[in-house]
Amino acid sequence: MRIELNNVSKRFGYDWIFRNINLSLSSGNIYGLKGPNGSGKSTLMQIFSGHLSPSDGKIEFFNNDQLINISSVYKEVSFAGPYIDLIHQYTLTEILDFHFKFKKSLVANKEEMIQLIGLQKAKDKQLVFYSSGMRQRVKLALALFSDTKILLLDEPSTNLDAEGILWYQNMLERFAVNRLTMVASNETRDYKQATELFDIMDYKQVEKKKLP
Repeated sequence: MRIELNNVSKRFGYDWIFRNINLSLSSGNIYGLKGPNGSGKSTLMQIFSGHLSPSDGKIEFFNNDQLINISSVYKEVSFAGPYIDLIHQYTLTEILDFHFKFKKSLVANKEEMIQLIGLQKAKDKQLVFYSSGMRQRVKLALALFSDTKILLLDEPSTNLDAEGILWYQNMLERFAVNRLTMVASNETRDYKQATELFDIMDYKQVEKKKLP
């Protein structure tokens, strides 16, 4: 999988969020995206997912050098973010059943998924009764366990305690293999496994930097 951004820019009304982004992203890499609150990280992530279109420029998705129609990109994407909610009336067992009717899984079966999430004792409890950290684990698991070529994680450690952050880092190491992964966050711990880092600066452009 490859994503090509050519002079991608986005504005809302008369305000440019970012301008002239030129990037080439490919499978087998974990990319970090950082920047201050309100600088456009989540907006760019939604452009990566196909949920938003650029105001200017072009984004293209390729699978084995074959151009993918933008209307079909969602099939290749798993996304977890603070603004993507769960169906709180479902139990963990039910949300896994529901989600994996639409996505293939990288995990052999539901029992193994529940064990990996670490919520065996709460598997039959409705998500509305979960803590915010427990729900965050579920959100991340749904994205990480889905068999997609693109993995997008926005502020992944939100609401996670120290144990949850370590769990996330271990799951990312395991399930990001051979995928094109983008992690957007202000927290270094979220993208510490990234090999390339992008920084949104001054609401205008993304600057590419190499990690040491």
